[in-house]
Amino acid sequence: MLALLAAGPARAQPGFDAELVSALMSAMTAREKVGQLFLVGFLGAEASADVRRLLSELKVGGVYLSQENCNIVNGPEHDPNDCGFARGGGVDTPAQVAGLVAQLQRQACEATRRNLAGREVCLPLLVAVDHEGDGRPLTRLINGFTPVPSAMAIGATFDPSLAEAVGCIVGRELRAVGVNMLFGPDLDVLDLPRSGGQGDQGIRVFGGHPLWVAEMGSRYVQGLHACSEGRLAAVAKHFPGHGRSNRKVDSEDIPVIVGKTLEELQQVDLVPFAAVAQGTPGQAGVTDAIMTSHLSYAGVPGCTADAPITFSPSCLQSFFSLPQMASWRQAGGLIVADDLGSGAALAYARRKFGDYLHASVMEEALLAGNDLLALAAVWHLRDLPSTIAYLVSRYEGDPLVRQRVDDAVRRVLMVKARLYPGLDPQAVTAMPQGSVGRADDRALMDTLALRAVTFIRPAGLDEFRVRLPAPSVGQRVLFVECWDDPACSPPTRRYPPYWPRGKLAALALEMYPGRVLPENLRSIGFSDLAGALRGQSPQAMEALREADYIVLAYLERDPLEYPASEALKTFLRQVRSLPELRGKQVVVFAFGSPYHLDAGELFNLDLFVALYSKTEHHLRAAIKVLFHDPTVFAEAGRGRLPVDYVVDSYALYRISEQAQADPDQTPQLRLRPDPPRPGEPLSVELATPLLARNGHRVPDGTPVTFTFVLPDGGNQRVQALTKEGVARAEIIVPQAGPVRVTVGSGPLLWTSPPITVGDRGDHPSSTGPGVPDSGRGFPTVPVASGVAALLLAAVGYLLSRRARPGLRPQTTAGPASPVGAPPPHPLPPSELTVDLAGRRVFIKGHELLPPLSREQFDLLAYLYENAGRVCTREEIVRRVWPEADAGGISDQALDSLVHRLRERLRSSGAEQVRIVTLRGLGYRLEA
Repeated sequence: MLALLAAGPARAQPGFDAELVSALMSAMTAREKVGQLFLVGFLGAEASADVRRLLSELKVGGVYLSQENCNIVNGPEHDPNDCGFARGGGVDTPAQVAGLVAQLQRQACEATRRNLAGREVCLPLLVAVDHEGDGRPLTRLINGFTPVPSAMAIGATFDPSLAEAVGCIVGRELRAVGVNMLFGPDLDVLDLPRSGGQGDQGIRVFGGHPLWVAEMGSRYVQGLHACSEGRLAAVAKHFPGHGRSNRKVDSEDIPVIVGKTLEELQQVDLVPFAAVAQGTPGQAGVTDAIMTSHLSYAGVPGCTADAPITFSPSCLQSFFSLPQMASWRQAGGLIVADDLGSGAALAYARRKFGDYLHASVMEEALLAGNDLLALAAVWHLRDLPSTIAYLVSRYEGDPLVRQRVDDAVRRVLMVKARLYPGLDPQAVTAMPQGSVGRADDRALMDTLALRAVTFIRPAGLDEFRVRLPAPSVGQRVLFVECWDDPACSPPTRRYPPYWPRGKLAALALEMYPGRVLPENLRSIGFSDLAGALRGQSPQAMEALREADYIVLAYLERDPLEYPASEALKTFLRQVRSLPELRGKQVVVFAFGSPYHLDAGELFNLDLFVALYSKTEHHLRAAIKVLFHDPTVFAEAGRGRLPVDYVVDSYALYRISEQAQADPDQTPQLRLRPDPPRPGEPLSVELATPLLARNGHRVPDGTPVTFTFVLPDGGNQRVQALTKEGVARAEIIVPQAGPVRVTVGSGPLLWTSPPITVGDRGDHPSSTGPGVPDSGRGFPTVPVASGVAALLLAAVGYLLSRRARPGLRPQTTAGPASPVGAPPPHPLPPSELTVDLAGRRVFIKGHELLPPLSREQFDLLAYLYENAGRVCTREEIVRRVWPEADAGGISDQALDSLVHRLRERLRSSGAEQVRIVTLRGLGYRLEA
């Protein structure tokens, strides 16, 4: 049963006191050790007497905070109705949670305090939450906290810096209230979306491409660690992957089986977990823990159909003995069992034992290889004392159980010692510090919401602008909403609606008071829509008949549990055939998964936009799209579907194809040295990120093949993987002469002009378009005069800027620069660097996080490109607000933007960079 121990006990990690952990292990009783393995839910928003006994007598190692257990007071708009909280306003959720955590930590510290080698130590609690984003039900901390979006909204931006920025916000805010363990991120790969299907992960995941999920997940974990300052443990879930689960894991009474082979899982589902397991747990981008799923993987050696991986030692061993996971596990990686009271665990226990035998279930999960046993529901507490007593007896009587318990406890203590170096009681019991809900973070959520906007029909901004005009003052807009309709979305009697009826109409009035009239805005629910189509709701049919615009705010399709969620498809099948509905502008905003409509239904609407999240930032983004807000044309339209869109075997979109390199692009190469010399290493690197078919760069880990045709007619092939879209290869060319390089990646196959390899005294290499002379910044082709050389340089620069809409050449330091690179800037690279293509800013070599807003970045980018020159007001307005009339942007608005940018740079450590205001002239960036 203890096959997982074959990997060996946890090794000591750098960065914490290994001797302290060993001393603790020697000093702890068997009861203390067993108690440390449990992470439990409890009832109430304060540390009651029952909770204090849980900590002082059972010595449990962690607690789980949730709204379901009434631990968090978010206010009447979000609290369960049966928690008994006051229904008035004025709730300070961050203070309430911080106070609760402080009470719990003081009690736990007092119960475990001891003197070791002359110093006081105690064991902190692991305080865990789910905080996946998109509000309820998977975000526990809502009131006062930054409303982060769903993972799929982040994935749709294809911008890893935004994933890191959201992770940064979550890490900082959880630390501010004392939470030190996040059950996340969700690294499942949704490689088979199923509209209305059971078990579909939907917007909980970053996407359906394993490399993109891996990159987004790694950067998210990096943000968690950086902005919590190492005081938050990440728990990547649900290992080894829920992406192909065909049933709801938490409510089924039969096994949920994933039929993939181990090889198939390694190619897709395991890729993100391997990415966050490359290194020592807790390092930047490396997860502290991994949560096992309750799925069965019958196609994997060592696994069976009737036992979830959580309870199967041989199955867990099959996965954690893989090379990409074994080193992380041996370095101390912690395995957390998903909630052992979930539907799948209950079903397994009944099949195995005839009933849910608490002690037997915990023993099986522990001996399978799980280190931390999560019990979210409070009903577990009645059996916890006897379960701990049983495991203590097993510890004392069975050497193999003792070995497994000791290994698990050591791993738990390693995490705690990393979160609280020295296990100092003062640090453990200190009141949490930090800020939540910052204005800059909320502004970033506005930017992210717009960047996630994905136009599905029509397929782009230009067609949208022409095809669907914004509503005019006298036109009527009908909003059909889902969130307050129990027959359409998950809110139940226990919880208030996500949003009140009329939320979108209220936002439209608030945002565009002069463009809409209150009497021209109406709202109905999806049940009303279904009734109108059946001839049972004349009021709703009247609203449909009178509307000029019918705007349907859609969440998820689940016709079995929420029959009204099917009304959208029914409506779209009839809308063009019903005489009273002809001529209407039909708009669908998908605030959940985007893949529910088939090709025929898409044909019957005028606008279909995916927003992927129902936070207010995404609702506002939808209203901006509807009313053609200028920010939409400046910021939106870059979002792309991060998952397949396949309905009834008809593929409208395949992410595996869209993430491949675009075959129509012309790569640029950077040579080192230039000119190359025979017999010396020649490095060839992509000078700009390789672009995918969806207009974004390819994900990290994309294979690129460099094939070199040598002067003697032979060839060499070098395989490489991209990092931030760039790959490189190195060879030695034995003799002088022309060399051609063919770059291949997916459908891309491009061959460079000849590169001349010769002695330094030879004629410089005639590289032609696409291969720069890195010393001069433009191709070294023979020219007739200096004027011609300047013209060629200018043409190369303009062509490089027009190669892809929205793409600007990246400014790089050092002697090698691609064709069209801007001239050197007077700013010292160590002080400020702006990655124009990647839209990233570095201060003294450290990336500025969270990123600048769209307006702030465009302002800085323009000043940076023209550093030392006075940029006029008109130039800046055209760059920052290209859709706006220059006269419509006030001096105060521009001055305010400049001021905010100055403050961000100054607060981030930029000391020599100054943005100078020259009254009557403009602005200048100087060092």
